[in-house]
Amino acid sequence: MGAVAPAHVVLAVVFQVREGRLQVLLWQRAREPFAGPVSIHLEFLLPKPKSAPKRRRTYATKRPDLDKLARAILDSVTHILIEDDAQVVEITATKDYGQPGVRVTITEIAP
Repeated sequence: MGAVAPAHVVLAVVFQVREGRLQVLLWQRAREPFAGPVSIHLEFLLPKPKSAPKRRRTYATKRPDLDKLARAILDSVTHILIEDDAQVVEITATKDYGQPGVRVTITEIAP
């Protein structure tokens, strides 16, 4: 794979669920959306169920499905942080328990 450019600096993004879809409500960025190939890393943190053991490692194997979470993020950042989700050539995603939220890292891949 070619050289990797620095990650796109996003100062703030607010996501909201509207009409059953995750949408970008507010964003602030340092430049225009990426136009070339990109790599995306997604880290989803979900609230730990009260029934989960306190002392033993528990994996987030319940709904929502990781692929559906990733698709929602890709749909919501298209035309805002990236021009088209077809330009994503590499994606990694994790789902775990913790303070609820998502961390999205988009890295432009230099040709």
